[in-house]
Amino acid sequence: MDTAQHKRDTLNDASQGAGPITRPPDQLETRSNGLATKLKPELSPYLSYAQVGSHWHRSESLRNLVIFGDSYSVSARKSMFEDDESTSDEEEGSDSDDKRGEGTPPIATWTYYLPNALESLPKIENFARPGETVEEDLLPQVSRYMSSLPLENKPGPGQTTYIIFMGINDVGGASSDYLEAFISGQLLDGLHKLYTQARARNFILIDVPPTDRSPAASSFFQEIIKGRVEEWNQKLRAHIIDFCAPLVNSADQEADTTPSITMLLFSFHKLLTSILDEPEKYDFLKKDIKKQNGGIWSDQLHLTPAVHRIVAHRLAEALDFGTKSRDADIVNK
Repeated sequence: MDTAQHKRDTLNDASQGAGPITRPPDQLETRSNGLATKLKPELSPYLSYAQVGSHWHRSESLRNLVIFGDSYSVSARKSMFEDDESTSDEEEGSDSDDKRGEGTPPIATWTYYLPNALESLPKIENFARPGETVEEDLLPQVSRYMSSLPLENKPGPGQTTYIIFMGINDVGGASSDYLEAFISGQLLDGLHKLYTQARARNFILIDVPPTDRSPAASSFFQEIIKGRVEEWNQKLRAHIIDFCAPLVNSADQEADTTPSITMLLFSFHKLLTSILDEPEKYDFLKKDIKKQNGGIWSDQLHLTPAVHRIVAHRLAEALDFGTKSRDADIVNK
């Protein structure tokens, strides 16, 4: 049996119920006593894929957040390369309305602002570290999480959401020939391990932003990075759809059940593109588009707290669809 088939079989064994997801992207179906009711949900334009399963209870599922990532997701700190083992704390967002981020830590990413945007105080376990990649570091991050507490002491699958935001450094450091292998290999291995061993059922993946438009991207290198970013995001979406497929298709014959997995793909790329295309709409200046130490870019590659705050609020809004989504499936294709 090949590795991919083994993963599919293992996922099917681990799944607790599933349901068909053949509905159009603009429809949401809820089941009650076997009866189907179709509604039109207000899906965020920044959700490029959404499969919502039986363990998603919105605010209840956001009580515990486990984050895997790189410098774009590190906890608030004094400097980007401040030594940081994984944090396990209750991170509070800033109440400041200043879009430039005064009064906040010098390094404050979306993870700092998300609790405030969610209007809640989740427990956050953040394993993100600067410079890390899917290729070399995602699986070690997952392993550190798995060993941080006995699984029996961790919250249930409906009370935890796992967020993976990596790929920026893979795109910047590897040729296009290898990018899909990182996604189909290490990234899916990480999802598989979390699903089968940590009882993870709620996932949010975040795609790679347009780093080809950062000050770091020279005119010569810009088109190369743009192509890698586009390829990464396309392959990421395709592979997470394939990852969910066996969990959904295995229950096609059980019409009254709902898939257990929730998989959301949030498009950081689409949001940052909107900011760069129309900076004034977000209270930035046109000169900020390519300016280091400006309103958008804090240096050649990293974004300012002001941008991360916008990301946190757009992500929170994207998660605010139907609090009664326990029996709902959403497919956005």
